[in-house]
Amino acid sequence: MAGVLSCCGPTCVSWGNVFTTPLGLTALLGVPLVLALHLFQRRFPRREVSALFLWKERDQSSPSGRRRQKLVRTPSFWCELLAALLLGLALGGPQACGSSQAKHLVVVIDSSASMTARPDGASSETSLADEARDAIEARIDALPSNSRCTLIASGPRPKLLAGPAALPGEAIAALDSWAPGLGNHDRGDALALATEVAGGESVLYVTDQLVPEGLPPNVELLALGRPAGNVAITAATRASAKDGPGERIMLTVQNFDDQPRLAQLEVFVTGTDSVRSAGIKQLSIELEAGGRATQTFDLPALSEAIEISLAPDALDLDNHAWLVPEPARTLLVTTTLDAELRLALGLASGLPENPEAPIGPSSIDRLLELIPKSAFAATPELAHLVIAGAETGGPRTWTLALESPGPERVDLIGPFLKALGSPLVAGSTLQGIVWSHAKGFAPPGKPLISAGDTPLYTRAGRVFHLSLDPRRSTLMRSPDWPVLLTNLAEARRAELPGPARTNLRTGEELRYRVLAPSHFQLTGPDAEPREADAREELLLEMPTTPGLFELAVSPLNAPDATPKTESLAVNLFGGGESDLRDLSSGARASESDIARADAAPSWLQAVLILAALIALVLDGLFLAGRLPLR
Repeated sequence: MAGVLSCCGPTCVSWGNVFTTPLGLTALLGVPLVLALHLFQRRFPRREVSALFLWKERDQSSPSGRRRQKLVRTPSFWCELLAALLLGLALGGPQACGSSQAKHLVVVIDSSASMTARPDGASSETSLADEARDAIEARIDALPSNSRCTLIASGPRPKLLAGPAALPGEAIAALDSWAPGLGNHDRGDALALATEVAGGESVLYVTDQLVPEGLPPNVELLALGRPAGNVAITAATRASAKDGPGERIMLTVQNFDDQPRLAQLEVFVTGTDSVRSAGIKQLSIELEAGGRATQTFDLPALSEAIEISLAPDALDLDNHAWLVPEPARTLLVTTTLDAELRLALGLASGLPENPEAPIGPSSIDRLLELIPKSAFAATPELAHLVIAGAETGGPRTWTLALESPGPERVDLIGPFLKALGSPLVAGSTLQGIVWSHAKGFAPPGKPLISAGDTPLYTRAGRVFHLSLDPRRSTLMRSPDWPVLLTNLAEARRAELPGPARTNLRTGEELRYRVLAPSHFQLTGPDAEPREADAREELLLEMPTTPGLFELAVSPLNAPDATPKTESLAVNLFGGGESDLRDLSSGARASESDIARADAAPSWLQAVLILAALIALVLDGLFLAGRLPLR
C-alpha cells in the first residue's frame, strides 16, 4: 500500500508513512470478528407470559448449530465495533496528518583544540566552536517536530553529548556542554559509533578542515575552518635543578606562521584558582617563519604552580602552560646480600674496608646512582625494593631474590626468550652473554626470561626470582643488567601511592594509586566537579580545558577525615592542533539518506486508545443494564 497516495489538506503522503507500524493494522481483524459474533449469536424470540414458573422445565436449547441471524444494531454492538476499530488503528501507530516516521539527525563534532581558534583575530568574539554550535542548532531547528538527534564529541573515547535519539530541545541544550580542547586524536572511533547509531545512514561531521579523503560515503562533511598564523607553547617541563636547590624550566615555543614572529612570554606564580599572584620572569624569543626555539631557565624552589603565558593570538589554548611540582615518589631500596655479591652484581663501587660493617648507603651506591629519585632504606621492612637471597621485607616490599642453590652449575649462551610485551624486560637484548645458573633449578612463578623450557627470571607476586650465579655469569657486565634493574625499579615506583604524574595533557589519563578504597573529586576551571571511587587505582581522563585542577582524595572507611589534595596541571602540548595554516571550509554531501528513529506514540495514537477505552466502558454499562439497550 506504500504506493497509494492520500491527500490531507495541501499535503500528500503515502499510506506506508501514515502508520509507523503497519503490521499493527492486523488488529483491525477484530472488526469482522465482532460482526461475526453478533451475526451468529443464539437469540430467542421475545414472548410475554403470565408466569415464569410455567417455563421452568422447558428445554431452551437449540438442537441445531448456530445460524446466521438478523443483525441487531444495539448500542452495545456499536460500542464493541467502535472499540475494535479504534484499537486496530492505534496499534498501527498512526501519525498526525501529513507526518512521517521521525527523522534522526546524527552529528559528530570535532573536539580538537583548533576548533576554539579565532581566525578573524584574537579580538574576535566568535570562535570556530561558536560557529559549529550555530550550524548544528540551525540543522536541528530545520527538522520536523517529531525528529530525534544524537550528538557525539570526538576524542580518545568518543563522548555522547545527547542521545541516542534525544529530543531536539535536549540536543540544543547539550551543545553548551561541549568543550573542544583535545590534542591530536583519532576521529574514526566517533564516526564509527555514529554510523552504528544511524544504522548505516547519513552522519553529519562538523570539523575545521575540508578533507573528505578517507571518510565513509555516508558521512556528510561540514568544514568551518579558515587558515591563520599562530605561535604556541608546544612543550614545558619542570624539574629540580641538579646543581642547586632551585628548579629548572625547559620551554619550547613554535611559530606556525609564514612570517617571522616575536614571542613575548611572562612567567607567573599562580594558585589553583588560576589567579596570578606574582610575575617572576619575562622572556622574548625571536622565531623564524615556521621556526622553533627551546629556552631553559632556572627559578628558585617553589611549592606553588607557575604559569607561562604568551601574548594573545588566534588560538588561546596554546598560549598558556601551567606547571605544578612533580610528586617526589622516592623509591626506597636496600639489600641483604654480602659484600662480595654486592660487588659482583655491580650494586656497589667497591668492597668495604670492614666486611663486618653494617649495610649502609655506600653498600648500594652504584644502584642509587642508577635509579633516579631513589634513597637507601635502613631495613628491608621500610624498603620498597630489596635485593636479597630470598623473600624478605614488609607486606608491600618487592624482593629480587638471587638464587643459585647447590654446587652444580650450567652455563648458557642463549638464545634467551623474553616474555612478550612485559615492561620488566623491555629494552634488553640478552645477546652475547653467558648465563650461569644452578643445574636443574626452576624458580617458581611466571617466566620473564627463559632458555628453552628452563625459566631463569620469574615473577611470583611481589617476589622476582633470578636463577643466576654472578660469579660465573657475564650478564652484570652487559648493558642488559642496568636495563633490567631500572625496569624493576620503575615498575615498583608505579605501584607507590599517589599520582604517577601531576603535569598532564588534555585528554590524557591520570593514574592514581591508593592503599585503601577512596573517593576522588576533581575540581577546576572546566565545569562541575567530577567524582569517582576506586579500590586500588584510579584511571581518570583529564578534561579538554587546560588549566590548574585540584584532586581531593578521601578514604571511604573514614569519610570525616580531612581529604588529601593534589594539584594537577593540564596543558595542550604537542603542536599538531596549534598549526592553523591548513584549516579550510566547505561541505561534502552524504550518499545516504537521513536516518530514521522510532518516535514516541503520537497524540493521535493516544486519542484513539482513549476513545477505545471509553467505548469499552460504555459497552460494559449497556450489558450490565445500567444504560438502556434500546
